[in-house]
Amino acid sequence: MYHDEETRVNKSPIDSIMPDPLRFTGVLRMHGRIEAIEDVEVNVKHPIILPSRHRVTYLIVGYYHRKYHHLHGEIVVNEIRQQYWIPGLRALVKDIVKNCSACCIRRAQPLPPIMGNLPKERLSPFTLPFTYTTRTQIVQSLSTDSFLLALKLFTARRGVPVKMLSDNGTNFRGASRVLVKEIERISTSEVESKYPEMSFGFIPPGSPHMGGAWERMVRSTKSILTEILAHAGLREEVLRAALADAADETSKRNSWPKGIVAEVHCGKDGQVRSAVVRTTEGFVTRPAVKLAKLDIVMDGNT
Repeated sequence: MYHDEETRVNKSPIDSIMPDPLRFTGVLRMHGRIEAIEDVEVNVKHPIILPSRHRVTYLIVGYYHRKYHHLHGEIVVNEIRQQYWIPGLRALVKDIVKNCSACCIRRAQPLPPIMGNLPKERLSPFTLPFTYTTRTQIVQSLSTDSFLLALKLFTARRGVPVKMLSDNGTNFRGASRVLVKEIERISTSEVESKYPEMSFGFIPPGSPHMGGAWERMVRSTKSILTEILAHAGLREEVLRAALADAADETSKRNSWPKGIVAEVHCGKDGQVRSAVVRTTEGFVTRPAVKLAKLDIVMDGNT
């Protein structure tokens, strides 16, 4: 900041931070307490005072922001103060970051829409919405043919599903096209009754959260395999056994059986603390915090 040594503005913003700034070759500088230190530049001992709202100051701060690769604001503040003293520097750095296009792109976050309605499969009456189970199958490749063979093994053991929900893998889409052609060739009533039409439902690419339960179970299976398997040198029979163990573990999820409360146990304060519940498997005792009251309509009465 250049200063006329014969003329001084009485009410300068500098007065609040430095009533009597130093003057070197027409440049105002801060006083310092490290005058005795050696081998240090004069800018470190006496930083140049710059006005916070000047265009030159804005350009200097922007230069430091880019020089240090758009890093955290405190890094830029520290480096600038090795040369300059700028009132309100942190606010100026925040303003630079706010208007930096590279930082705006890096900090951009998607704005997710409001959660949509549950799919019909999750709302079917008299059907548990989470009757999922885990089955893992080793295939030789990610081709459509390999998937069709795995699907044949699945249907042979579990039956033919009415609808299969899947992610957007190209092998699954290819299988869907093949199945449509094969199903169209089925004409006999006997085969149609044994193998009802099976439809595919696909979630959008890159959206595993829409997979819900099955994607979470896949993640659980991967986590278990990571813990129990070595990183290399696995025989196929070892991998098959490990997949069976992982499927067994992921199938042991908490369930919510229904029943009728047969007896309650109260504490000294009169609050129900536990209850004996009659279920189809017999009587069980559970704490009140794990019991959910259901309003079931029977014969038109609640």
